[in-house]
Amino acid sequence: MVFYSDEKERVIPLLVNIMHYVVPYLRNHSAHNAPSYRACVQLLSSLSGYQYTRRAWKKEAFDLFMDPTFFQMDASCVNHWRAIMDNLMTHDKTTFRDLMTRVAVAQSSSLNLFANRDVELEQRAMLLKRLAFAIFSSEVDQYQKYLPDIQ
Repeated sequence: MVFYSDEKERVIPLLVNIMHYVVPYLRNHSAHNAPSYRACVQLLSSLSGYQYTRRAWKKEAFDLFMDPTFFQMDASCVNHWRAIMDNLMTHDKTTFRDLMTRVAVAQSSSLNLFANRDVELEQRAMLLKRLAFAIFSSEVDQYQKYLPDIQ
């Protein structure tokens, strides 16, 4: 699909409206919603391949990625999410830095007196799992310069 630059700007409001209706299907991980979830992930994956559409989906995609139920998906959706996360993290450097910041804050947040130790460890594990998925979704050695920060 080829758009002229002024047409690309007109596509964004349309995509924002579409994402408004797609995101609830992506939040629902139940078995009866599986076909809709797969279709919406495929749609988001194909949209993520176009750089000018990023404004319409990047916030929602990152929120879905940070959702506690993110990894409760059908195995057929993993490659689509890999493409989405690769497009998001590669073309928007602040998103990967935001993820790294969340992991670093989770590791240093043991000063909270009222936090349950088990809950704290579970949150850190989930953030590390998300970081591992983001790295897994990327090209080989793409985040090599971040290795000292990751360690």
